[in-house]
Amino acid sequence: MGVGARKLHDLRVAPAVIAAAVPRVSPARLFRRRIWFGITISLIPAALAYWVSVNTRTDWWFSGVAIVFIVAVWFADGSELLQRDAERKGRAYKQPHTLFTRPQGSHLIATIDDLRVGDWVCPEAEYVKATKRIRERREWLKSLHDEKLKEREAREADEDIRFKQELDEWTQRAEGSDNRYPGSAPRRRHFDPIYEPDLPELPEPNFFPIIVLDYKGSSPEVDIWCMGRDPFSLTAEDRVLRLELDSHARAPKEVSEFAGVVTDLLLFAPTTWDEEANLVETLRKRGHNDELIQHAIRASLATGFLAHDSRRGRTHLDVVPKVRSFLGSSSRSSKGRRLSLNTLGEAWARTHLYPAKPETQIKRGGSVTNNNFVFFNSPVSGSNLGGTGDVINHAHPVDLADIVAATVALLDAERHRFSETSDPNALMNALEELRAALNEPKLPDSKVRRALAVVASIAGGLSMGVAGNFIFDAIKDVLGA
Repeated sequence: MGVGARKLHDLRVAPAVIAAAVPRVSPARLFRRRIWFGITISLIPAALAYWVSVNTRTDWWFSGVAIVFIVAVWFADGSELLQRDAERKGRAYKQPHTLFTRPQGSHLIATIDDLRVGDWVCPEAEYVKATKRIRERREWLKSLHDEKLKEREAREADEDIRFKQELDEWTQRAEGSDNRYPGSAPRRRHFDPIYEPDLPELPEPNFFPIIVLDYKGSSPEVDIWCMGRDPFSLTAEDRVLRLELDSHARAPKEVSEFAGVVTDLLLFAPTTWDEEANLVETLRKRGHNDELIQHAIRASLATGFLAHDSRRGRTHLDVVPKVRSFLGSSSRSSKGRRLSLNTLGEAWARTHLYPAKPETQIKRGGSVTNNNFVFFNSPVSGSNLGGTGDVINHAHPVDLADIVAATVALLDAERHRFSETSDPNALMNALEELRAALNEPKLPDSKVRRALAVVASIAGGLSMGVAGNFIFDAIKDVLGA
């Protein structure tokens, strides 16, 4: 099945599956996490108390351990602890089974046209290279066995000739007329059998589940992102080992109510380090509540789509904010956390917006034709941005009004960041002009182009994620027409 007949979920892991990577927050879960934090914090005081009690022969030192445990549990921020857990999981080597269950069947050879998200694969060339020495030893043992077989066959043939010759002579003597004893009958010698060599077993290929298939425009090459390993590229001539589809297990669970916020998060997350508060505010403007937003951030961090800047933004006291406040330590609001899309997150967002062949051509009349710049069935909740049609490679003319509508939706979500630009007032005026133009019976072409030029020049420097890059590329193409 070719690329043009695939659905979007065949090319990038569904946002509902990403959301299921971490359990939803509940009071019980928060309390259990705080209990575990209290136990961890109490280990060092407990060791010190034990040492002192042994030397002083008194036990009252352990009461201090109980106090430390109670204070840690009472004042700990469970949400902060869960997010740090997600960050550690994302920084560590991601486990392949995080999002997909591994099938238990045998494997076969497949091409890139046969691959879908959720398939467990291993590049054939990589496997052949990794097992080169074992294969060479197997071949050497087989060739040595073949040589021994040939040598034995030759010896058997020589023995057959010798035995037949001696048997004929003995028979002639036994049948002679002199009645002399012919001697003992000749015996054929038997040789030890040549046993099959004990060949070293080829190891099982290291299979990993596909989470993004990132096609490079019209090129036959595709970047394959798998959970638990580095990405690799394949062409149409390359082959992969894939576990049998008969035992193919899709995602073990999905959390559909978080799908919209995960999509918005990955599309609007900055591609360079930026304040987490800005991204949270953008998602709030798009109608998501804090519970959904925090769950999406934790899930994206835990699966490696999103990264946290560990060099700045938090101290250990942020886990116990009341203690931090009591000690007069600066809060995280004065030194906010910073987030950025990982390369995996960028590949996911790019595939979501450009499933294949992101080629744009300008047509007369202010419209853009792009095979995948499709403004129907919006992937960004509440806007006209992008396209998640069932079939990709679907040529569709994009009218200037669609680009204006997408620009207005983007700027509305990022309005809280206008102060970061060189001229916030001019940008606000351009936004209102575009909004007013959408309400007119006929779109004023020259007025809209001037407003889009202002937006491109002033807001182009803001990090608005892959969605922002998607729209600004379209604006530049329209202005260059």
